[in-house]
Amino acid sequence: MALTRAGMRKQVIENLSQVAPPGERFVACVHCETGLSPWLAHVLERIPFVGGLIGIVIYSMRDYYFITLTNTSLVIHRAARVTNKPKEFVFAVPITASPITGIKKGWLLWSRMYFAFPGETKPKRLNFHRIWNSDVQHFITAMPHAVEGAEQLGVPLQVPGQGSYSPDPAPSDQHGQG
Repeated sequence: MALTRAGMRKQVIENLSQVAPPGERFVACVHCETGLSPWLAHVLERIPFVGGLIGIVIYSMRDYYFITLTNTSLVIHRAARVTNKPKEFVFAVPITASPITGIKKGWLLWSRMYFAFPGETKPKRLNFHRIWNSDVQHFITAMPHAVEGAEQLGVPLQVPGQGSYSPDPAPSDQHGQG
C-alpha cells in the first residue's frame, strides 16, 4: 500500500505501462475523488446524532480515480477506496479532446476540477489534495483553457498545435559549439 505521493505515482506508472501504446510517456498524475467538497463532507459529518450516517453516505457515494497526463493523452484508472492503489483502466482520451474544465487550485488544502466522462451529460466534480498541485501545474500547462476563468483572461478555447505535450524543452545540439 503506497502512502506517499511518490509511491502512488510509481504504481500509476506501472499500471500505465500495461495499457499505454509504445512511445507514450508519463508526465503527471492526480489522485481525485468525486462528489461534494471534502470540507463540506467533514462539516456535515459533525452534525450531532445523524452526522455519522451522513458521513457514511457521502463517502460511500464517492468514486476515486487517478488521472494521468501523458505526452498525448489523459488516462483514467479507478483507485482503491482504502489503499489508494490504482485499479482497472477506465478509458483514455487525447489531450485535444480536453475533457477537463474549471481547474481551481485551492489556497489551503483541497482543490477541484471538472471532468467530462464519456457518456455523461454533465462533467463530474473531482477534488484533489494540495500534495498534487505540482502535478496539476503540468495539466494547466498542457491545457491552459481548462483553468477556471481562463476565458476572462483571454486564453483561447483551443490552443494552436495542442495534441502533444512535453514538460521539458528539447535539448539543443548547438550548445557549446563555436
